[in-house]
Amino acid sequence: YSPEDDLLYLIMTKGEVREIVSWDTGLIQDYTWKSRVFSFPHNRTLTAAVIEGDFTPGSVTFKLFVDGVQVISTAVSSDGVIRIPVATGQEFQVEVTGKATIDRIIVDSSVSSIVGRL
Repeated sequence: YSPEDDLLYLIMTKGEVREIVSWDTGLIQDYTWKSRVFSFPHNRTLTAAVIEGDFTPGSVTFKLFVDGVQVISTAVSSDGVIRIPVATGQEFQVEVTGKATIDRIIVDSSVSSIVGRL
């Protein structure tokens, strides 16, 4: 930490190269985050999702996997409802890629059930 600059510095290793970088500075990079697999004992049907967050830095790509198969991939740039093609299965997983700061992702069986949770 440098009190003069009010910056935290880290030593990053890339292969055999080590470099000093400052924390929370520079350009915002794309990220990819994938949830754990959510398993249910019986088939469930999901039809809608909402991503809440700050989309000022950019949009995200939302993907939903049902029983290991991708059923949707769509760009999201606001907190609006995402319509999912009817997806029935026992295992569900979400993946997002982009720059937005995400607070939470809700995926459910209907728009009304999501609106009730907002």
